[in-house]
Amino acid sequence: WVFVIDGSAFLWHQVRCMVATLFLVGSGREAPSLVDSLLDLQQCPARPCYDMAPDAPLLLHSIGYPEARLRWTPHADESLSAVAALWRREAEAATLRSAMLLTMRSSLLSARVARPAPSDRAGGGAGGGEGGGGGGRTSLVAWGELLAEGGRSPGGEEAGAARGGKYIPVLQRPTADGVEAKAATHEAKRARREARQQAEAAAGGTRD
Repeated sequence: WVFVIDGSAFLWHQVRCMVATLFLVGSGREAPSLVDSLLDLQQCPARPCYDMAPDAPLLLHSIGYPEARLRWTPHADESLSAVAALWRREAEAATLRSAMLLTMRSSLLSARVARPAPSDRAGGGAGGGEGGGGGGRTSLVAWGELLAEGGRSPGGEEAGAARGGKYIPVLQRPTADGVEAKAATHEAKRARREARQQAEAAAGGTRD
């Protein structure tokens, strides 16, 4: 999935919250009306606690200035070349790390693990599996295949299941502090800082 979002300005974590909400709606866990509810300050004066979308894919890829033109300095070519070289090195390092991680994950998913033989899962029957003997009722299978058979993801969660058990609708969850509460907290911190600075200044004047 790719979300392209244009705006004149963005709030802190705005895009990650937007994408997380869209995924909740798209997965069927929330109704499309959730978007209107979250934007209604009367119904939802503070943000409910839900997981934001991860920040790794977030990319600011272009900035436009429709009413102005950029004027490059005489040394712009040197600066651009330095930035291009830096990004090339970063891209090479990221590509190598990605290849390493993909190889490691592939090796993990292909690891052979034991699972109960069909006769064991059915609850009866005698006989031996790999390893020999009547007590070795197991067969070996790639771990990734075993996960797929059980409908689980490599992270260990069942496909489509909510973490921690039953899914709680967003509007029924606890909320973070609202704008007024955050402003009050900021003002209290500012007042304590100013009082401490005044006390330190007064103590310094007394010593003098």
